[in-house]
Amino acid sequence: MIETKMELNSQLKEKNPTDLLSLEQIDSAWPLLDVLPFPVTVIDINYMVVRANQEAVHEYSHIDQPCYKMSHGYDSPCNENGETCPKLDAQTLKTTISHLHIHQTNSGPQKFKVMAMPMDNGGAMEMHIPLDDVTSLDGVTGLTNRAEGEQGARRLVALMQRLGTPYSVIMLDLDYFKKINDQHGHHVGDIVLRRTAEVMAESIRASDILVRWGGEEFLMILSGAQSEHAAKFTKTLLDAIRHIRIELRDETLSVSASAGIRAVSSEELSHTNFDLALKHADLMLYAAKNAGRDQFMSYESMS
Repeated sequence: MIETKMELNSQLKEKNPTDLLSLEQIDSAWPLLDVLPFPVTVIDINYMVVRANQEAVHEYSHIDQPCYKMSHGYDSPCNENGETCPKLDAQTLKTTISHLHIHQTNSGPQKFKVMAMPMDNGGAMEMHIPLDDVTSLDGVTGLTNRAEGEQGARRLVALMQRLGTPYSVIMLDLDYFKKINDQHGHHVGDIVLRRTAEVMAESIRASDILVRWGGEEFLMILSGAQSEHAAKFTKTLLDAIRHIRIELRDETLSVSASAGIRAVSSEELSHTNFDLALKHADLMLYAAKNAGRDQFMSYESMS
């Protein structure tokens, strides 16, 4: 059982302040956004779709009309039709918002995670990420698997580079997981993995990425997160993992984890790619494990 769950979730979900997107940033990133394999739209303050990538043009009719007309066939905004409005929420709260929506596309109804990123002109950029491909999910934890997750991580890092936005890579590994499997069996190990994945999934924002990287190892990409925020996030996440309790027949099993952080600042974007950032985070993970486990280390503190 996870103690003081509401308090922990509140800490874990604390938003990291990020700058609002500008049209200039989107223009710079558009060569990448235009070829993404899912719809991306730019919506102005009056709900008009002012830009759409190739996949959006392929999937939707009424591209030159309001977003609610394009995706739902409504004559008024989603919030006036009993649904959440990602664009309005992102615009009002000035932070990235994610909602699940079923859209009417040219190939039929599709379920999307709509991620809306606020813009400085009052509009928003929306990414419509399909949710119907179960082959992209890890069978044990329900998280994105490595094959799909690595592609998503690379796309997000490329986007951060185009937008000039810092990000952080976190590698996390459960401590003594082999011992858990050896002593209690793989079915208990799977329970530990699922419970840990639940805590991690509750911690990240819509703009972040969480992947089961392999075995007992997990990858996270925190968009817009500089070193201070990444360290605070990781500390709170490790605290939450320590609160996991798994009741077995004769004992109660607790869990801990180690993590490595590589925060990539805006100044480093031009010469630090995804592979190098991942290597640095992995080195920090093993440094944390060699230092006694149940802790994290960041690349800055070792450089």
